[in-house]
Amino acid sequence: MNLHKLTLLSLFSAAAMAQSVAQLHRDLDLSVDLPASTSQSKSILEEGNSKVDPALRRLLMDSQSKSIGEMSFTAKGLQVPLENDRLAVVLAADSEANVGALRDRVQDAGGEVVAIVDEAILARIPPGAVDKLGGERHLEYMAPQGTFSLPPGSEGSQPGPALSRGVLMTKANLLHQKGIRGQGVKVGILDFGFTGYRALQTSGALPAPKAVKAFGKDGGWDRINKGTPHGTACAEIVHAMAPDAEIFVAAIGDGEGGAASDEIIQAAMWLASQGVHIISFSGGGHFGPHNGTDLLDKLVEQIVAKGILWVNAAGNEGDSHWATTTRLNEQNLVMTGDKPYMLLRAKVPAMIVMVSWDDWGPNSLAPSANQDFDIFLAAVDPNSGEAKVVAASQNPQNGRGAPRETIGVRCPQGQLFALYIRGSRVSRPVRLHVYTMAPADMAPKTPVGSIGIPATSPLSLSVGAINIKDGALEAFSSQGPTDDNRSKPNVSAPDRVMSAAYKAEFPGTSAACPHVSGFAALVRQMRGRITPADLSRVIESATSPIAANAGAGRGIIDASKLSGGGGGGAVPGGSTKLAALFDRGSEENELGVKVVVGRPSYRIGDGLKIGFRAERDCSCVLMHRSSRGEYTPLEPSGDGDLRLEAGKKYAYPLDTGMTIRVTGPPGKDEIALICSRDSLRPQGIETTGDNLSVSVAAYDVTQ
Repeated sequence: MNLHKLTLLSLFSAAAMAQSVAQLHRDLDLSVDLPASTSQSKSILEEGNSKVDPALRRLLMDSQSKSIGEMSFTAKGLQVPLENDRLAVVLAADSEANVGALRDRVQDAGGEVVAIVDEAILARIPPGAVDKLGGERHLEYMAPQGTFSLPPGSEGSQPGPALSRGVLMTKANLLHQKGIRGQGVKVGILDFGFTGYRALQTSGALPAPKAVKAFGKDGGWDRINKGTPHGTACAEIVHAMAPDAEIFVAAIGDGEGGAASDEIIQAAMWLASQGVHIISFSGGGHFGPHNGTDLLDKLVEQIVAKGILWVNAAGNEGDSHWATTTRLNEQNLVMTGDKPYMLLRAKVPAMIVMVSWDDWGPNSLAPSANQDFDIFLAAVDPNSGEAKVVAASQNPQNGRGAPRETIGVRCPQGQLFALYIRGSRVSRPVRLHVYTMAPADMAPKTPVGSIGIPATSPLSLSVGAINIKDGALEAFSSQGPTDDNRSKPNVSAPDRVMSAAYKAEFPGTSAACPHVSGFAALVRQMRGRITPADLSRVIESATSPIAANAGAGRGIIDASKLSGGGGGGAVPGGSTKLAALFDRGSEENELGVKVVVGRPSYRIGDGLKIGFRAERDCSCVLMHRSSRGEYTPLEPSGDGDLRLEAGKKYAYPLDTGMTIRVTGPPGKDEIALICSRDSLRPQGIETTGDNLSVSVAAYDVTQ
C-alpha cells in the first residue's frame, strides 16, 4: 500500500463547486494513468511475514519517517487503533488448544492481554512486538482490532421535538398509563462518553445509575464525564421510554467517539456481570465481514446466550456507502454505471475511504482472501477534467489476508476525488462495499448493504431511524441485506428528539436505538422471564409498517400492537362476540380444542404457563380476558396465522422454562383457545362466522 500526503491543491470555480457530485459523475469523463499492478510482489515488511495484516505492516513502515501527529493520522486512515503508543491487535491462534501458549508469548513481548474470545486474543502491544509475534508458530494471523464509533451525524445540531414526542410516536405512553414503566428491568447503556450525566442527575432529569465503569482509560465519573455526551443522550431516551428501569453505565474508548473491539468486549461482559436484561449499543463499524461472523458478532452471541437482549443502532452510513456486485471493464476496473470510477468530495480536510468485499473465507479471524482488488485515489480538477493519482492501496490478496483496502489522505475541504477500483485476480462476481470514513459526498451511493457491525449479528435487534418530524425513514439510516443475505434492520424507531445533553436535537440511529431498548424494558416487565429471542419476536410483531420502505425493517415500534399493551391490543375490550365466546367455552366443541393452566390460583407476579391442543388441524387464537373485561390476544402476536396440528401439544410461552407474569387486579382471569378450520386472526374474530370451537381455562388472581 502506498499512502501519501496530498500535495495537489485544486482551485475550484464557483460553478464547479455548485455542481452536485452526482451531476459531476454524470458529466465528467476522466482519464488517468494508474500505477502498474503489484499484486505479485511483496514489500520488505511483507517478505516472509504474511501472518501479519498489511495495515500493521504499513503503519510500522510509515512510522519510521513520520511525526507522532502524522503517525496518528496514518493509523486513523488505516483503521488501526493506536493509543498511548500501543497497538490494539487481535491474534488468532492456530487452534483453541494453543491459545494459552500464544497468550504467554504476547505477555513475554511486553503486550497486555485484554480479552480472549474463542481462539482470538485481543491485546495491546508495543509496535516493536509486531515482528516478534509475527514469527510465532502458533499464530494463524495478526490484525488490527476493529475500530468502532458512534454513527457519524449523531451529534446534536438544532432544536428538536421534546423527548415525550418519541414516547407518543411509539405509543409507549399507553403502557405508562397501565403502570408499565420498566419496573424491575435493568438496562445497560454501552457508549463512548457520558458528559453531562451528573448534571442531569442532579436536576432530576436522569436517575442515578446503579453502577458505572469506564474501559480504555481509568474508570469512574472523572473519566466518564469528559468527551462526548452521546451516551447521556441515549440514557435520556431510555429513561423517557421506561422511567422506572434501572440504568447501568459502561463507557468505552477515548471519550471522543471511538473505541477498539477489546474495550467493547470488556464493557459488555461487565454489564452482563451486573445482571442487566438489555444492552443498548448505539455504535458500530465496518472493519470486518458483514455476514455475522465478525468478532463482535460472536460477542453478541455470547451475551444473548446469557439471557440478555442486545439492541444495536443500524448505523448512519446509508448515504456514505456504495455496494455492487462487481462488473469489470477491459482494463479490469469496477464499473459504476457507465463510468470506471466513482467521485468523492471531502467535507472536511481529510479523505478516508475503505473498500471491502465478501471473500473472508471460513474463518474471519484468519481471513484467506484470493479475489484481489487494488484502489487508487485521484485528485480531480472539475474545471479542466484533469485527474492525478495521489494515493493507492495495493495489498496482495493471495490466499492469506483480509479482503480490504484503505486509503487516508489530508486534503483541502471541498477537494474532489475519483476512486478507481481495479481487479487483479478476480474469478467470480464479488459483493463489494465502499465506505467514506470521513464526511464526504459520493456518487454513486446506495443505502442497501450499509448495515454496520455488530448490527449485522443474527441475534442483535438492529434499529433503523424514522424522522419524528415527518415519519419517513432517514436517508442516512443504514440498511441490509447482510452479505449472507439476511434482512436488516429488524425494526425502526424515532430520531431527532430534543436532548438536554446536547441542548439540541439528537439525530441518527443512535437516537432510535435507545427508544427500542426502553421499549424492550416495558415488554420485559409485561412478559416476566422471557428469552432474548422471544423478546425480539414480540418487539418485531409490535410494529407499524413504513410504506414502501424495506430499510425500516418490520416498521416503527408501536405499543398499541402489543398483547396486553395499549388500548386492549388488536381486539377492542367490551366485545359482545368475544364475551359470548368466553362464556360458552366450557362446552364440547367440533375441533376438540382444549386449553389448560397449571394451577387454579396465582398471585400477582407469579409465572403462568398455558397448554393447548386440538384433535383436528385448525387455525387458532389464544386470548386472555382479565377480571376487568379487557381482552388481549396472546398468539398470534402479529399478523400471522397460528396453525395447530391434530393431536400435537403446544405451550405458551413456546420456550421451555419460560412463563408469563401474572398481573393485577385481583379477580378471575380466563384464557380462551378459539379455533376455526379456516384462517383465523385476532383482528378478524368480530367478522368471523359462528362456526368456531372454543375452550376456556379460568384461574383466580390474588395479591
